[in-house]
Formats: sequence, structure tokens, C-alpha cells
Amino acid sequence: MALLDVEVRFPKGFKYADFDVKTLKSGLRKEGREIARVAKNLVRQKGVSKPDEYPGRDTGVLQKSIKPKPSRSGFSVVIKPWKTDQMGKDFYPAYVYYGHRGPRTRTAADNRRRKKTAGKKAAQPRKNFMVDATKMVGEDRIESNLAHLMDKALAAKEITFK
Repeated sequence: MALLDVEVRFPKGFKYADFDVKTLKSGLRKEGREIARVAKNLVRQKGVSKPDEYPGRDTGVLQKSIKPKPSRSGFSVVIKPWKTDQMGKDFYPAYVYYGHRGPRTRTAADNRRRKKTAGKKAAQPRKNFMVDATKMVGEDRIESNLAHLMDKALAAKEITFK
């Protein structure tokens, strides 16, 4: 599925307690918001999309569901379309990304093992907007921002001796 996980790994010799978690979380949240903003722009086009294009927008539910969420520890952030109440019981960004067959298109032949489901997909898969958003922001830029963030979080932690 269109999921993006930005994770910070410790340089050798450093531990969890050496970094200011508050600074790390706020910086990762900021990076996540930037990637989410670009991803939302990619799915902003109104109307029906064609196969191998970015998903089109009808109600804007997919666009609104793309959000960054930092982990509890503060060393990673996940940016993805989250399940919302407006989506109903099905998580439809998965249908958009992978494509799907129409309702009730399965036959008795589909129940056999090791056989692909017969028939064509009613909706073909669309482009991966999360990966493309990361490429548009720039992986090198994200990496340098995270390195700067690690330095800032290390400097923000006050060391006291008792």
C-alpha cells in the first residue's frame, strides 16, 4: 500500500537517552507534513483518473486522510492515508492503489488453488503517490534535514551531573 516510513537511526555510540525526544518529534512531524503536503497535491486533480495516473478527487476523502504520525519513541514518522469514518467499512485507498474487480465477479473456477482470479479488473491500479511525493521533496534534502535534526536534538539535551 502507499505507505511511507521515515526513521532515524542512531550513530554508533549514542543511545536513546542522549537525544531530546521533544525536538526529534517536532522535527520529524515537520518533515512528515512536508511530504504529506506534496502527496495531497498529487491526488488533488478533480475528476476520474486513468490507469497509471495519480488518483483523482471526487469527495476529497483520500486527500484529507493523508497525515503524518510520529511514533511514541519519536524516532520515526509514518505518512500514509489513514482510515477515516467517511470511507465506510472498506479502506478504499488500497482499492485505488492495487485496483479491483467489480462486485460479484468471482466464479467457481476462481476457488481453485494457485490460479489467478479470472476476469479483468474493473479499476486498474493507480500510481504510488507517496513514493513519488518523497522523490519530489528530494531524498537527499530529507536526509540532510534529518541529520541536522539529530544534531539539534543532541545539542538540546542538557547533561547534568549529580
